[in-house]
Amino acid sequence: MANKYGRGQVLATLDKDMILMIEDLIEDGEMIKLTNEKTDLPYYLDSPKSKQDLDKAYELMKKDGYIK
Repeated sequence: MANKYGRGQVLATLDKDMILMIEDLIEDGEMIKLTNEKTDLPYYLDSPKSKQDLDKAYELMKKDGYIK
């Protein structure tokens, strides 16, 4: 992330802000999940939406609890 800023313009709190953002995403319905092992992404996250069977993606998202 620091590379996205110009020289000398990196926020002093960037590291702390990034950690807080990751923690929020984990706590907020497990929008991200950290593991120590390689994990395959589910169908609906593995490829662009334009290349998915939308009915299949929808059903899998319901099954996984992302859609009620």
